[in-house]
Amino acid sequence: MIKGPPVFQGYYKDEQKTKESFEDGFFLTGDIAEYNPVLKEIKLIDRKRGIIKLSQGEFISVNQIEDTIIKAPSVENCYLCANRYYPYTVVVICPNVTYLKSKGIDCETEQQQLQAIQFVNQEVRDVCKQLGLKSFEIPKACIVEWVPWTPDNGFLTPALKVKRPSCKQHYEKYAAEILERIGKIEKCTNDQIARIV
Repeated sequence: MIKGPPVFQGYYKDEQKTKESFEDGFFLTGDIAEYNPVLKEIKLIDRKRGIIKLSQGEFISVNQIEDTIIKAPSVENCYLCANRYYPYTVVVICPNVTYLKSKGIDCETEQQQLQAIQFVNQEVRDVCKQLGLKSFEIPKACIVEWVPWTPDNGFLTPALKVKRPSCKQHYEKYAAEILERIGKIEKCTNDQIARIV
């Protein structure tokens, strides 16, 4: 929440958005900050819209989890699907096909694609554990998208950043279906998850 002469007074001809963005004269930036009382500094650490509460009550940072997942060598791009109705998440991944080929996974046949899903799922899980994510933060399954995301197909910006609204619109229904199916199996193996995906 910020206030002062440099802060704008509201949105032009948009009272509704102005009401949503201001509280007691303070502008709500949507950033989450951390205050250091020793240095008397504020450090921005996340975006409010990037924090989601899962069904069991745990809060997760979508940006932090995606930043961790992208460190897996088999991941080219990713989008985390999470909402308050499920206790875990699903991640959509555009794989690094060159890396998979170097591991002997060609991705040409259905059997090889199943093998790729298993490999990516395991590698993402391992990287998340190594980098300290909690069990509820680690995606339960990876949806592997074989069509690369580009600015032309609307999934990346011209600066090659993932377009979250496009991904949400396209993948959320698949993620919800996968979470429903996984939720019905008591202890899902990596093979079962890959077959569901």
